[in-house]
Amino acid sequence: PCAFAVLLVVIVYGFSIVRMMFSAGQMESSAQDLANAALGCGTNGTSLVDSAKSLEKSTRALRGELDSPIWDPVVNYLPFGSDIGTMRTLLASADKLTSGPLNQALSLADQVSGFGAHKRVIDARVALKLPGLVKTTRADLSQQVEALGAVKPPQTSAVKGLLTKTRSVLQQVDDQLGTYQDAVDILPQLLGSGQERTYLLFVYNPAEIRSGGGMIGNVAALTAKDGKVTIGSFSSTSHNYDSNVSAFDAENTQEAKMFGDWVYQYPQMSMQNPNFPRVAVTNMNLWKYQKGHQDANVAGVIAVDPVFLQALIAATGPLTLSDGTVLTGTSTVPFFLNQLYVKHPEFSDQNAFVSNSSGAILSHVMGGSGGASGFPALLKAVHDMSAAGHFKLWLKASVEQQVLTEAQLVDPAAAGALPSDPTQPVSGIYLNQYQASKLDWYARTTVKVAQVCGDQSTRTGDEDALPQSTVLRSIDRSELGDEYTVTFTVHNTLTAAEVRSLPTFVTGKRAPGGMDYRIYLMAPLHGEITSVTSATATPINNMILPDRQMVAMSVEILKPGQTTTISYTVRVPKTATTALNVVNTPVVTADGTETGSNGQVTPCGGTSGSGESASPSPSPAPTGGATGEASPSATDPVKRLQDSLHCPVDITKLSL
Repeated sequence: PCAFAVLLVVIVYGFSIVRMMFSAGQMESSAQDLANAALGCGTNGTSLVDSAKSLEKSTRALRGELDSPIWDPVVNYLPFGSDIGTMRTLLASADKLTSGPLNQALSLADQVSGFGAHKRVIDARVALKLPGLVKTTRADLSQQVEALGAVKPPQTSAVKGLLTKTRSVLQQVDDQLGTYQDAVDILPQLLGSGQERTYLLFVYNPAEIRSGGGMIGNVAALTAKDGKVTIGSFSSTSHNYDSNVSAFDAENTQEAKMFGDWVYQYPQMSMQNPNFPRVAVTNMNLWKYQKGHQDANVAGVIAVDPVFLQALIAATGPLTLSDGTVLTGTSTVPFFLNQLYVKHPEFSDQNAFVSNSSGAILSHVMGGSGGASGFPALLKAVHDMSAAGHFKLWLKASVEQQVLTEAQLVDPAAAGALPSDPTQPVSGIYLNQYQASKLDWYARTTVKVAQVCGDQSTRTGDEDALPQSTVLRSIDRSELGDEYTVTFTVHNTLTAAEVRSLPTFVTGKRAPGGMDYRIYLMAPLHGEITSVTSATATPINNMILPDRQMVAMSVEILKPGQTTTISYTVRVPKTATTALNVVNTPVVTADGTETGSNGQVTPCGGTSGSGESASPSPSPAPTGGATGEASPSATDPVKRLQDSLHCPVDITKLSL
């Protein structure tokens, strides 16, 4: 009988332990799925809602098993029983948080409805409740952190470590929510709570390139009022604007000296200016100048290109357009930059098709985002595209833009501002297509940067061309540092046969197949472009705008198969701590996107333009780096948590 009793006890406790191990495994797996779904990683197709429900179920099952009366004797009479009590407290906290704040958040997210193509309305009124939810969640988290802090110290190291880690994680989640608090708090005002707001959404086309990315071809007004966002019809910027305007401000007057009056007269030409905040202000003023828009409260300007649209479709699934074209996460860019004009060569048909398709894409993206399950992937696509420069955002209230950036909802690059760190010099090469066409799909560019030392020659490119000085007296040369030579080439890959076969809308009428470029060279902040050399391009303007030097180059028509080369020497400011980086207008082609030198530099003493590359000069050490102190990410728990959350998430390896 005694042996039987012992065996019975072993079986009872054994089965209980097995059930707990199973629930713990499910709990860990569900937590990992939830983290991946929340970040939009989508590693195994498990939705955010399903992962959360599974986590809640497994947490409750594990808690129920450990709370079973069979474990009371262990808690009350055995030496390590207090550790069981600690585990019960831990699971009670986890259960409360998963069944409370987590469920509330998911319930709220699932209430976000998409909008049908016929309604063109996003009902985001539930987002107005988010500030209250975050406040409640943080209060719950603080309560659980306090409760865990009051637990009697465990006797076993494993339980002690688990208690410390759990309390640390909850505290860090609370801190992380704190970083989002400001962004959540401004949601109501962004969504027009109390005052209607208008946001202008522009779609620009890199196939007809401009300094800032491409020609602005279509515009729609997004009207936000009390949590509902109505998307106006997309219309062409070619026919619906009164361009009979004067400069809207003093900055327009200065910009016109470099870019011409049309930089503020026509949306299509406004992106000649590479400085997007100024492009946005000009387009806001131009919109409000139009009849019926005078009283519009334009709170922001958004500019996107087909690369951005392709990322959204990749996140939300394929879409079939009215002409049968299927857009996917890989086909959207080639269609809108090239194939569209072959399928719809007549402008009137093309214009109507593009306007309808733009609305259909937005309807598909928002309506097909899947509520709580789909929005993480959508938000990740927006963040990634803002970092890559394909999603630009300007908000009239600069503090709102700052809040969204600090919360990492958009990347700082979304602002589209010119590089402004004098310790990290950046020179710009900005392309503008002056022939009405869609030729830039066929352009290929290269950028090479070489550091110049001692008596080394700065002559590059066509040796028959003589350097032309671009030195400005207004720049203090005593404040200039290292010198570099930049060599930029653009190649027209079109063939004569392609010119004959492609629609005129692609090749252009004035010089079929010929690329007619105006290129703007920009010096780094507090730096200077000292000379330019080219056999096919001529400097026609040289001035400070707005706070750095820009040189305008008029380029001879680049015929099919031809290449143009421009070389220039540039000195960076003495404050530079990194080598010169060169960015050019993103050139989007079938081969990918070309954006500049990507920090590659031929080292001092190398052959300029040889294709050799070297790492830039070392970046400034992190704070405390010179003294051996820990970097910010090592001491800041929120930063450590953020750094740990990369796709795919492995919660067993979180650095906490």
